[in-house]
Amino acid sequence: MKREEIEDLMQRVKDEYIQEAMPEMAKGRFGRRSKKWFVALAGAAAVGLVCLGIYQAEHEPDTKEIRMIETKAAGGETQETSADTAPGTDYSIYFQGEPSDKTADYSLELGAGGCRYEYKQSFAVEPLGFDTEEFSEAEATVYCDAEGKPQNLLLLLSNEEAGKYLSLTVSESGMLFSCFPIEEKGGVEYQGVPVYGYHHAYPEYTSEPWSLGLYFRKDGVGYTMSSTGLNYDEAGAVMAAIFAGGLKPSSYDPNRGEECRRTLETISFERAGEIFDGNVPPLEQVAGMALEEGCRYFAEYRDGRVESELLDLCYSGGDSYLMVTYRTAPYKYEPGRVIAASELSRESAAQYGSVNDEPGLLWYSFCIAYPDYAVDITARCTEEMLWEYLGELKR
Repeated sequence: MKREEIEDLMQRVKDEYIQEAMPEMAKGRFGRRSKKWFVALAGAAAVGLVCLGIYQAEHEPDTKEIRMIETKAAGGETQETSADTAPGTDYSIYFQGEPSDKTADYSLELGAGGCRYEYKQSFAVEPLGFDTEEFSEAEATVYCDAEGKPQNLLLLLSNEEAGKYLSLTVSESGMLFSCFPIEEKGGVEYQGVPVYGYHHAYPEYTSEPWSLGLYFRKDGVGYTMSSTGLNYDEAGAVMAAIFAGGLKPSSYDPNRGEECRRTLETISFERAGEIFDGNVPPLEQVAGMALEEGCRYFAEYRDGRVESELLDLCYSGGDSYLMVTYRTAPYKYEPGRVIAASELSRESAAQYGSVNDEPGLLWYSFCIAYPDYAVDITARCTEEMLWEYLGELKR
């Protein structure tokens, strides 16, 4: 089983878990109780998933617009209807679509050699051109290519106490990034640009839209906006501000942000042991499962210094696999799935085994905590196969 197949299997397992634990999430219906989970997912650095958000402002466009609304004629043919709009525009017309039930992950990073710049608070909102006083937290990340040219932007604004969130993704290459596949049809024109929007109502609490999203391309730049805790006018005002200001990833000054860079290389077991306290067993095979792609080593740099390190090992054979990830701080533990290194035993690890769709094999997912690093275990194998590796670790 190849790494790609394993990762695809893991994603399907995650999808099944989400559907079972949070059916409103799996179906694209975001309940209030699942909001924090989704926002946390959106904030991951490597994967720029668009989260929910809000913008509240009094800015209204000061120019007359013509909106083109696609409607169905009696004979089933599409006809265009136009209406003049001015300050006080009914922005609800831009949010009448619904996203697909399917979800899609995407990455804002630009491959080997690329870097990113991170901005906090005032530096994050400086280039925006709209009022952000409603938000207590602000962060922006600009992703650059190998030549250092800004390409993608992820902006996150939030006020957890007020339940307001805004996520804005901008691509200078014109890409539209979304958790949902976007069907670019039936758009509504705003200042001559097709806009694709959706809304989610939450009738259990209110008849007002709970989350709103917009996608559009303007002057070759792609914009994806998602929000929660807003109404149509507030979300529409964000769109109007973007049209007026022309926000781009290159709008941010690199000197205002922290430069972050990730490197990837294949290293020897000897060097891996030097990084992780001599605790990387030099095993090319585990219980008949072969090591794929060697020791993959990632280093995260911030302003020229190493901030974190990660070692990725993948063993596979037949229907079995074992993925081991060593990581230094900063990191977080999943509650209820952590074994202190001093308590590691066959019995303590076995408790995390659960039945999966492959007869005779168990599914494992847990973390082993050491003072200066952690070891994540994700596997589909037998207890004996798992312990063949874990038995070599320090305790």
